[in-house]
Amino acid sequence: MERYERLGKVGEGSYGVVFKCRNRDTGQIVAIKKFLESEEDPLIRKIALREVRMLKVGGCGSHEGLPGGDGAGGAGKGQSEGTE
Repeated sequence: MERYERLGKVGEGSYGVVFKCRNRDTGQIVAIKKFLESEEDPLIRKIALREVRMLKVGGCGSHEGLPGGDGAGGAGKGQSEGTE
């Protein structure tokens, strides 16, 4: 989180809080979810991995708001860049 400046809280759910953040190097605005429970909790790990997989496979893998998703790749399996 050192690379990001927290701008505000976007929302809160059962398992985490979503913050609007800015990358200190690039100025890019992103949403970052911080899980409330320890990452050692198997249920929380399962939910976190499912969310990441859904974002990648769902066509959001190259979305500019996803970390590492600068449009230079990262599209989900079977997806092409720019697929919505």
